[in-house]
Amino acid sequence: MKRNELVELLASHADLLNAGEAQADAYSARYGSRVEISSLFLLARRLKLALAPVSPGAAYRAHLYGELAQTPGQITVSTSSSYGRKVWFGAATVGSLLSLAGLVFWLRRHRDDASLVELSAG
Repeated sequence: MKRNELVELLASHADLLNAGEAQADAYSARYGSRVEISSLFLLARRLKLALAPVSPGAAYRAHLYGELAQTPGQITVSTSSSYGRKVWFGAATVGSLLSLAGLVFWLRRHRDDASLVELSAG
């Protein structure tokens, strides 16, 4: 069985486990004939039994709400700013200009070296 098929099969089984035991049992009977699949289904069922749903208490929710309501200015949402784009664009421009200057310098030096070779040969 391919990995993607196995993932889909286990995800469907988990959804059925959350919906109810009878549906998951029928699903296990239908697809659990292979040893590795049946053992994974059994593991999923045991995990479902071991894990208990948790919800925060009223005191915790009230405390959290109070903290969030007191500091609305400290919560920032990251957005792409035009300043950051300008900095990147400026850095790219400077880098390009330096590369161009280096190329011009190299060409001039190479041209000067070539003319010296011609003078000494002639």
